[in-house]
Amino acid sequence: LDLDAIDNGLLILSYHDIRDQVAAKGDADSYAVSTQNFAAHLDWLGAHGYHPVSLSQLIEATQGRATLPPKPVLLTFDDGPHKAYTDEVVAILKRYDVPGVFFEVGRNLGKVEADGKVSLGPMAKISRNLMEEGYAVGNHSLTHAQLSRTTGDAL
Repeated sequence: LDLDAIDNGLLILSYHDIRDQVAAKGDADSYAVSTQNFAAHLDWLGAHGYHPVSLSQLIEATQGRATLPPKPVLLTFDDGPHKAYTDEVVAILKRYDVPGVFFEVGRNLGKVEADGKVSLGPMAKISRNLMEEGYAVGNHSLTHAQLSRTTGDAL
């Protein structure tokens, strides 16, 4: 299985912040994409023959048990879950009938006490809902520390 994007193989698009209000110039989050532009990305992909695939489709294909459609694209979303934005992203994905993979920061879901006890927070429900709706959910990190700026025991 050849997944070279240059040869029209797999394309992976990773989004970090999709929300309604994004400054046209100089937004505080340089990775932010407006919901309108995200929908426009999906329109463009469809118009140019790209086919969004799920993580499970990709895994099946890499194991030789399935084939991917021409010009497959995997859509990923980092740093969640977000109280409002995750629902907005899911609404757009549903409107376009495309899958997505959500990579979540552990501290957004709850905490692990010193004794190892796990306490889930209110945003864990968002993660559960994503899985119940068929979206893949993965671990981004526990704290989203900037490792290039982290030293000593914090590493």
